[in-house]
Amino acid sequence: MRRFLSISLVLTSVVMTAYLISGCAVSGPKVSDSLASQMNATKGNITSLRVQFFGARRGNESEKMDTEVAVQLDTEPQKAFGLRLKKGRSEPVREGMLNLLRDAFNHNWTVNLLYWQEPDTENLIIYRVWLTK
Repeated sequence: MRRFLSISLVLTSVVMTAYLISGCAVSGPKVSDSLASQMNATKGNITSLRVQFFGARRGNESEKMDTEVAVQLDTEPQKAFGLRLKKGRSEPVREGMLNLLRDAFNHNWTVNLLYWQEPDTENLIIYRVWLTK
């Protein structure tokens, strides 16, 4: 199991490094000043990690979240955080974030999320993921 974890972390690191070297991160999505002011952070252990087809919505009518990944944390059980796995320049980064979330869930590590709330919804969209022990 330890070997698998090491391989998973190394592969994630290689993908992220290749992405940065290719220049995609420089030309990737920019955070506007208004979006940056709406960013929030949280951390906790993952109690639920759900991967689904885009469009298979989670939540009731007022909380529909169009994301492929939904995460719930023990520190904020009433909230769900979503991650979109869109194709494009940021695809390797999004896959890396999903891999980190999966590792955190499997090993009960603390996950840190930087997220923003979509306007006029309850949707909390993940922007950055990192792990701590």
